[in-house]
Formats: sequence, structure tokens, C-alpha cells
Amino acid sequence: MTTQRVGRKLALGYSGPKLPILVSVLKSVHPTVTNHPSLYLHDGNVVLVAPLLTSSTEHIAFRVHRSMLSKISPVFSTMFSLPPGDKIEEYDGVPRVDMPDDAGKLEALLQVVYHEVDLPSANMDLHEKCVLKDVLTLSTKYEMDHLRRRIVELVERVWPMTLRQWDRRDRIIDCSKNPPFVDGALPQEDIFPEPASAIRLARDCIIPSILPAAFYHLSRLSIFDDYGARPMLELEPTLQAARWGVLHTEDLHTEDLICLIKGRTQLSLAAAGMLPPIPPCADCSISDQAALVRNLELICQHAVDIFAVTRYYAEKEPRDYKICYLCASHFRSALTTFREQLWQRLPDIFAFR
Repeated sequence: MTTQRVGRKLALGYSGPKLPILVSVLKSVHPTVTNHPSLYLHDGNVVLVAPLLTSSTEHIAFRVHRSMLSKISPVFSTMFSLPPGDKIEEYDGVPRVDMPDDAGKLEALLQVVYHEVDLPSANMDLHEKCVLKDVLTLSTKYEMDHLRRRIVELVERVWPMTLRQWDRRDRIIDCSKNPPFVDGALPQEDIFPEPASAIRLARDCIIPSILPAAFYHLSRLSIFDDYGARPMLELEPTLQAARWGVLHTEDLHTEDLICLIKGRTQLSLAAAGMLPPIPPCADCSISDQAALVRNLELICQHAVDIFAVTRYYAEKEPRDYKICYLCASHFRSALTTFREQLWQRLPDIFAFR
């Protein structure tokens, strides 16, 4: 950089002796590029250079294959097919492309593309969720549809899509209350996915299919069951926790907290008048029929988990209702219908459409 250019841009009022110091500072903040240790392939024919989010001066170079990226991404295909400009910038003898993405996120994507790492398992830890989100975000951005579908299917396998799947998961939870699971033999995340980060992932990466189950699961958790507030070993073995302590930063936005609060209220209101009266029966008193329906409604209005309560009642033996078999069958049928309809209404109950 010449003295004149420095004077025009950065050193108005320059006095001669200070110029060497200024030039030294400018050189010290010039970005440095480091080759990635495993994704700098010597037979690659393009270098992607991306900045490190944690540093304002460090960049990482990935030497990869244009044909590989063009095959799975129409965005890269179009970019590589554009006619070159007057001056082609090169790095290590091949064209250089400066990427706007964080080097860490680009690394996560390329590691999956080049099969350096496998996609995380269905029940993943927090670090794996962050990596998965990075890959999903960039695969969406660069229209890598096949890779995006694989990740979305992986996420959807974690969260029940239907009431039947939800009930199956709840039965596993019930089983976990007994040995050998209480002693920690079955990790909590193998049963209970963490819902707050799942909601954020669904919002950011457009996976609305998991929102009903994720919002409902979060609604039944206590704010005291917090990953960040106390060690996981202090939590009851059969309970899941949420990342309540960081809701204001990365996991839930204000709009999602509002959806959660509204949903809890709406679930309580849904229990009022939830079942139609049992038809009159010569073998049962109207008061016994009404008491059964009313007691269930009162329990559900104050229940933390309305689906667990109604499942318990729906699976009871007819003789346990203390009404005749015909009336018990009618009651169970109406309860089953209510549960299915309530599940279908979750998007409206939590108002996240």
C-alpha cells in the first residue's frame, strides 16, 4: 500500500514518523488463510475460502471438486458455470471462491458431502444438534435437496407425527419408570428429545411437521427442569428437561414463548365440555354417567399432560368405569375421538401456523 493511499483513506493529518507504525498495523490485520487439515484435497480444482466466525482475520481454505458440488447443488453448478471475469483470483494454482458462510458451518457441510462424518443419530446430543442445524441451513441455502430431505427425515423420526406414535413414545416413558431404566441404563435423550432447541431448529430450517409434538412436549415440562440450572443427575430419571435458562438468547424467541403460554391455556379450556353426555341407559343412572364425564373433565382441566390422562382413561377396562359395558364402550369411543381431534388441533392451540 502506498503512502498516498494510506494518507487518503486512513491517515488524515498524518505526520511522517507514524507511517511505518500504521503500515505495520495494516499488515497485521490482513486476513490469513489456513488450509483445512482434511478437506484440502490436492486433486481438487477449486478452493472455497471462508471466514472463521471466532476471528476477524482468520480464514479457512477448502480445496474441493467442482463436479462434486455441482452434482448435488444447482446453486454451485450455476456459480461454477458463470463466465470468468477479467481477473480470475487463484489460490495454490486453482480458482478461488470467497464464501460468505462461516468456516465452521461450511466444514460441517463438506464433511457430510465427502463422507468424512455420518449424519448424527436420531437421539443426538447438543453438539450434534448444532452441527445438524449448520448442515441443514447450508443444504437449504445451496438447494442440496437430497441431503436436506435426509436430515429432515432424521429429525422427523425423533418427533411423533401422529397421536398413535405419541402414545407409543409415552408407553416407553411408562416402562422407563421401572428398573433397569431408573438407574440410568437408558439415557434420557433416548426417550425424551429436548424440545426447545427442536422448536428453534424447526423455525429456522422450515420443518413445521415437528412443531405440534415439540410444543406439546415443552408445555408439559416444569420450568425447574432446566438443563442449565442443575446437573442432569439431579433430575428425576423419568423426566426430560428443557433449556429454559437460555430461552432469551438462542432457543426460543418471544413469539414462541407466547405460543407456548397460549397453548397451555387452550389445552385447559379444551377439557371443558370435552365429551358429549353418555346416552341414557336402563342399566345405568344418569348421575353415574354424568359424574364419570364431569370428573374426567375436571382432572383434564388441571392436568399437565392431558394426553396421558385421557390415554389412561381410554385404556381402562370397561368394568373399571362402574357403568355398564355398553355405556363404557360409548365413553371410550367418545374419548378416543376427542383425543384424535385434539391432536389435530395442536397447530391451532399453540397458534404457530
